[in-house]
Amino acid sequence: MPREITVFCREHQSSFDVEAKAQLICEIRHHSLSVGFPFSEFWQYCCDCRTFSLSDFETGGTARSECPHCERKTTRHFVCGACKTVCYNSDEKTRGKQVELNLNEGVTPFCPACEAKPAGRIFPHMCRTVEALLLTERTQCPFCLETTEVKPVEAKQEPSAAAAVMSKFCTNCGQGCESDAMFCVECGFHFSPATNVSVPNGPNNPNQPEPMPLQTAEQHLATNAVCPNCGTRNPGVSDFCGDCGHSFPQSSPEILNPAASGLNRNYALIGVGVAVLFLVFVVVAALNLGKTATTTSSFGNSSIKTTPAANISPSNKDSLPRSFERDYQGTIKGRHFTMSLVKDGNKLSGTASTGRQDSISGTIDESGEFRMNGYEDGNDFTGIYSGRILNDGSIEGTWTTPQGTKATLFSLRQL
Repeated sequence: MPREITVFCREHQSSFDVEAKAQLICEIRHHSLSVGFPFSEFWQYCCDCRTFSLSDFETGGTARSECPHCERKTTRHFVCGACKTVCYNSDEKTRGKQVELNLNEGVTPFCPACEAKPAGRIFPHMCRTVEALLLTERTQCPFCLETTEVKPVEAKQEPSAAAAVMSKFCTNCGQGCESDAMFCVECGFHFSPATNVSVPNGPNNPNQPEPMPLQTAEQHLATNAVCPNCGTRNPGVSDFCGDCGHSFPQSSPEILNPAASGLNRNYALIGVGVAVLFLVFVVVAALNLGKTATTTSSFGNSSIKTTPAANISPSNKDSLPRSFERDYQGTIKGRHFTMSLVKDGNKLSGTASTGRQDSISGTIDESGEFRMNGYEDGNDFTGIYSGRILNDGSIEGTWTTPQGTKATLFSLRQL
């Protein structure tokens, strides 16, 4: 019995079932989609909705964050080594899903296009051309043409359990990461609070990918790379900062020379100290000036006594309307940061985005002070956004981690 597949035509934004054969014809306008499926051009297959669509990876296209047909978010990709099919799936438990992707086997039970099973080792490869992490048994990426095989690094000495600095593994690519890292140093995957847990490899966890060799504390410090964005130390082979997710440029002298970065940090600390001393001097001078500002002048038998004007603190009570819809943009830790807010009385809600979008909601008082909780996909708690909307419409605030262990300043201006 001929095997049927579901094909999505991007030109007509419609899907249909056709017989799986070399020549595929669109049933809407009867134009040719392929003359040698699945070997003549690259196709993409969604494991969730079980639909094929033509890929634009060979013509400069990049990986999409969601399926163009079912609109589910994509979390991993697999490139078949026997044909030109790129499978992708989400983490949702979709009913009827026939193909699964994982780090150990690549695709199970087999490729949905050519029905071949991977015969070799699966390599996780961060392709900078399609901007996605690709799982494949190919030794060369067909898009960026870089080698995908990563040779294992031999540890110089066997570390003790107390000296090991890698205590969890990325669920996306298997890279060993530090216990408090918010991003994977290999693929940049963001550890949300719900997934920021990893189980060590061992006989009780056979599905856990093989970790990279652990380092002792001395080895770790010797190969550290300092992030130029936030100053966090990372393993010298890192592509991304484990604290802020900053992408390290290739052969950056700031990263490859931690000693020089540390020297620059010392200069920065000296500058901060000088600024603090100057600020103290200005405050003391202002206080002395206030004490001497009260003067008495005589004119005939009358005297006039003058006192310094009272300090008037700005208030947002009269400037903030009861309700509004506003868009803001600015920076947080040197990264682009946007926020959309809707005010209704003392309720404040909206979205905050640094590439990953959070839903935020909370309260605001008459002076403009606000506090909102952030959630990713409406479920995972991502932290607390607090601060104040000033008279000029700008925002000064902080984002606090879900554990409450770190606070990061941000500033926004109204668009």
